[in-house]
Amino acid sequence: MSIVEESQVRRITCDEFMRMFEAGVFLEGDRLELLDGFITEMSPQSPKHSLAVARMTSYLSRLVGKGQLVLVQQPVLADPFSLPEPDFAVVDEDAFEHGHPPASRTLLLVEISLSSLAIDHHKASLYARAGAPEYWLVDLEQRTVEVHVDPTERGYGRVTILDEHHELAPGFAPGSPVLLSSLLPK
Repeated sequence: MSIVEESQVRRITCDEFMRMFEAGVFLEGDRLELLDGFITEMSPQSPKHSLAVARMTSYLSRLVGKGQLVLVQQPVLADPFSLPEPDFAVVDEDAFEHGHPPASRTLLLVEISLSSLAIDHHKASLYARAGAPEYWLVDLEQRTVEVHVDPTERGYGRVTILDEHHELAPGFAPGSPVLLSSLLPK
């Protein structure tokens, strides 16, 4: 048991977190995100993760329409205490009108996981509560993609796990499937 009791811990808000960045509290290259009011260090990217990000970037960039953006490792507002940086967020440009795009205004969120599976599963609950309509969790070890849809306060109502032999298309572009094996590095 820790000597610090849970009642003694103070969570910080997204606004406080951003002010800390602006004040130079963190180093330029620090890879941090705010989850449930706690500053969380993000895992370093392996070559396998980087290749998966490059392939997904190419795929998603072909799908977006006029006025839509593919954000790569940029903040998304999940709640007042959570500012995660998913590997991808597809949004309409006007989602930035009041600051970082809220998860509820995304078209798709994607996390690519090699060593961060537990955190990325936790993010699924954050994204669902925030009303993000679709979340993909790409598991590079198992070579699968979990497709989460139908968000509720208690999590996603429907989760489908697809292996590398399946095709997948996002809800915002259902006529543009891709074979999963083409996105997953060996």
